[in-house]
Amino acid sequence: MKSIAEIFCLMFSFGIVSALIPIRRLDLLTSFFRTNSLVSFALFLLFAWLHPQQSYASYWPGALLLVYSVSVFWLPPLIGKCVLLTIFFGMLRLLNFSFNSSNIITYEYFLEFTSIVIGGALVGFSLVAMNVGHSYLSTVKLPMRPLRVTTLWIGAFIVLRLLGYIFGVFQVGTGELGQYFSQLGVGNFPILAIAMARTLFGLVGPAILVVMVWKTVEIESTQSATGILYALLSMTIIGEGCSLFLNLQTMVWF
Repeated sequence: MKSIAEIFCLMFSFGIVSALIPIRRLDLLTSFFRTNSLVSFALFLLFAWLHPQQSYASYWPGALLLVYSVSVFWLPPLIGKCVLLTIFFGMLRLLNFSFNSSNIITYEYFLEFTSIVIGGALVGFSLVAMNVGHSYLSTVKLPMRPLRVTTLWIGAFIVLRLLGYIFGVFQVGTGELGQYFSQLGVGNFPILAIAMARTLFGLVGPAILVVMVWKTVEIESTQSATGILYALLSMTIIGEGCSLFLNLQTMVWF
């Protein structure tokens, strides 16, 4: 379970950084970027504590993220965006190393790692979108662009998740999956229940909720959108946590 927790913290931190990149600095208060980057840094710290490296140099994306959080008030928007992109690629590399220490790239590993990256982005964008919604409740006259952008990205990642799920089911085969799940269990809690939670909370629920969010965004009902995003974030955390467990503990990567 420790390996699941540490990778989930890193992928969540990575997802938050990913979500900050497409948002324009001029559309929201600078404190919004500081707050979200600090949340990402806290998750990175938890990952570092759970997954100690042989060299402190391996943690440079987290150190740079802290520098960004402290200096975001004084960084020009373009430089801030470049710093976020640097952190993005650094975390992506660290996520790859943490998930695959042997550094051997195979077709199966590519599918598994892609699933983790998309899952991390989905959770991160859900959190940032929810915080964007909060910004409208505390600050007046903010443009709707940030909420539209984050909602569209969430929808895109859910579509990718659904396509990957369908591809994975056909790749493995329904008969083989059924036989595999019937033979497995984690203590008294069957893996089949985890797979069902992954499907319902990670795919079906978010797919319905993101449509509802978009409808509320279209009528500029930010308060309703924020409430729905709370539920969306909760579902994606549960769904992606179950997905990561299945990825690391079973033959199911999707």
